[in-house]
Amino acid sequence: MDNYETFIKKNEELKLQAQSESVPEYMIELPKDYSKDKFYPLFLSFAGGLGSHIALSENWHSSKLENEFIVAHLQGSICQGSFLKSYGQDNLSQLADMYNQIVKDYPVDTSQIILGAQSAGTYFTLKLAIDGLIPVKGISLAFPHIPRNLDFLNYQVLADKDVRISIMGGELDPRIVRTKELSVNFDKNGIKNRLIIFSEKGHEYADDFSHQIDLSIDFINTPLPNK
Repeated sequence: MDNYETFIKKNEELKLQAQSESVPEYMIELPKDYSKDKFYPLFLSFAGGLGSHIALSENWHSSKLENEFIVAHLQGSICQGSFLKSYGQDNLSQLADMYNQIVKDYPVDTSQIILGAQSAGTYFTLKLAIDGLIPVKGISLAFPHIPRNLDFLNYQVLADKDVRISIMGGELDPRIVRTKELSVNFDKNGIKNRLIIFSEKGHEYADDFSHQIDLSIDFINTPLPNK
């Protein structure tokens, strides 16, 4: 027991030290044939409840992202474990600061900003768009976790800004019921969205996730007729 207690104490000390030194970070991936003299659309990827920019880069990639976009994978500053961090719902300004630094350092077309998120990252993409902290054109959501409290969700603002939302979910994910409800509410409030449900999938990526990212980008970028 003494060894166990010593281990726990040391682990807590290391966690506190890591947290004291932790800062939000992002990983940039430039498109093929990148030129600093050309402006590019920007794709920002967000982890779920916890994650890392490395893991995001391993999952959020596609032909369009690799060839047409500047891509930034955002990592939070709250330490949750080895190589795992979270954003914190009160840290929206950190995410906005990372975006502002990216557009300062790279030739970004600020009219072409797409956010991509998985699971609990859904909240941050919607909140950033609604609050106007990032000029969001569209959002691509993978197996989203819909917050219990949706008081922050101003449908009218999203509709007025013409934010397009692409949603991907698994039929076996317990969260799919609320995901369907969210899509219906988007429809009712004039927010252009698409919902794709994958059979025999739960809270996870589709087998052809890279292709689905490109389909989401196409949906966001294709003008739709007004109903």
